[in-house]
Amino acid sequence: MFVQWLLQLLCLLIIVEGDNVEDRIIGGYVVAKNSVTYMASVQSPSGHFCGGALVSQQWVLTAAHCFYPINQLTIVLGLYNLSLPGPTVQTFSVVDVALHPQYNQTSLNYDAMLLKLKVKAALTVAVKPVTLPSQGGTFSVSLCTAYGWGVTKTNGFALSDLLQGVDIPVVNQTQCNSKYRGAITANMICAGVEGKDTCKGDSGGPFICSGRLQGITSWGYSCATQFPGVYTKVANIRTWIDNILANK
Repeated sequence: MFVQWLLQLLCLLIIVEGDNVEDRIIGGYVVAKNSVTYMASVQSPSGHFCGGALVSQQWVLTAAHCFYPINQLTIVLGLYNLSLPGPTVQTFSVVDVALHPQYNQTSLNYDAMLLKLKVKAALTVAVKPVTLPSQGGTFSVSLCTAYGWGVTKTNGFALSDLLQGVDIPVVNQTQCNSKYRGAITANMICAGVEGKDTCKGDSGGPFICSGRLQGITSWGYSCATQFPGVYTKVANIRTWIDNILANK
């Protein structure tokens, strides 16, 4: 049984690479236009493959496993409909990247990356930075919201045209670690319930609790199953974020 679990976990970690990450919105809803002003679409020449959150006028926070050569990256802000970009859209090339220095590609500990836009974003009704938690801060709410354009059916492949959100309960760390056999670190948050989850296309996207960016969509075993989704804990990397924004 333990060997079977290890094989499943290895398959999971192989899946969690670049645009093959299984992170999509399942069991969610279409959000109101311009209601998620910090939402970013991280795009390759093939289109959207990860989400992100605008943390300042010139930096987007996403997952480190979403890494892609920056000369081929495009960041789109103010976007609502992937297929029909409207007048609120701002498009940027990327001029610098910072992966968290403790990022572990195998365990996905510290799964965080900052992307620097070529120019500052214009602050509008559709584009504003997200509020960050303080370093080491905690939150007591039990229900948070994840956002993304990932596919909306467990066995689906097509991305959602419209930005989706899903309200998901935070899962106790001990309970989550029992599901994942000790793979959950202190730098991770677990959330989700069967039928509601993030999956392919949502990696790197924001996980919001009481208006603050508490998590980055990172990984999970399958989607919307009894296994919770796993998110990078932003409160544990706030100092790193501040240092990058101030010095790069």
